[in-house]
Amino acid sequence: MLKKSLTVVQITQFIVGGFFATLHYFINYFDVATGKYNNCTQNPDKGLAAFFNLIFLYYLTALFIKFFVESYIRPPPPKKLAKKLD
Repeated sequence: MLKKSLTVVQITQFIVGGFFATLHYFINYFDVATGKYNNCTQNPDKGLAAFFNLIFLYYLTALFIKFFVESYIRPPPPKKLAKKLD
């Protein structure tokens, strides 16, 4: 039960983290020093880093969901009967 709960929490963390990482593309903030609104990904390096972060989170989330389904949802395969030697 603890392992299942930890896996669910980890999947939730990836989804929430991906949501907030995506927000960096759309959020503007007011810079008091310059008096202008700036985008969080104002230079290409920050945008590229956020993009790769999202790709990484996508694959991690997919792997954890696959693990969760195979470990906790899908029934285990039936065991093969051992052949009796006469």
